[in-house]
Amino acid sequence: MQTPDQRVDEDLRVSKFYMDNDNLAGAYLRAKDAVKTEPDYSETHFVLAQVLTKMKKKDEAIAEYQAYLKMDPNGDRAKMVKTALADLDHSKK
Repeated sequence: MQTPDQRVDEDLRVSKFYMDNDNLAGAYLRAKDAVKTEPDYSETHFVLAQVLTKMKKKDEAIAEYQAYLKMDPNGDRAKMVKTALADLDHSKK
């Protein structure tokens, strides 16, 4: 039996694998499961935002990137997230 942390780690690994292999539907489902299991873990929101960006679901991706920044404003990925948000905002215009 997996702990919630182990399950989230597996969901994120599988989501990234699916994303790398252009299985965006599978990546989305696993990332959503990770967010549902650990909604207060910023990495789950980051991975889901990446998937949503690839799926061209800009508004949803923006919301997930913003969730990441709210939880971890100085995190390892904060600079990358701010760049992604600027790119998404620019592409909406």
